[in-house]
Amino acid sequence: MTKPDIAARVADLRMPHTASAALTKARKHELLMQIAENPQAPLTARISAMAEDSKLAGHYAPEKHEIDDASARIKSARERALDIASPLNLLAKKI
Repeated sequence: MTKPDIAARVADLRMPHTASAALTKARKHELLMQIAENPQAPLTARISAMAEDSKLAGHYAPEKHEIDDASARIKSARERALDIASPLNLLAKKI
């Protein structure tokens, strides 16, 4: 195993076994659904299977929220204040 060519050959020989041993995402989903839908399985196992399947599907991914820029609101409030103040200023000049 210390010689690179031998280590590479051993890795090549192991590859089919390693690839077949790994569960695909679809296969994991199938197995979890079998557990979740099995009425003989304990309730805790069924709930855990549903939770794991939800994680696998990305249902617990954090939601992204856009943060509102306050400068637009401040400008809008300033414009509304000027709209209100203008008629009041005219009224005050008449009095």
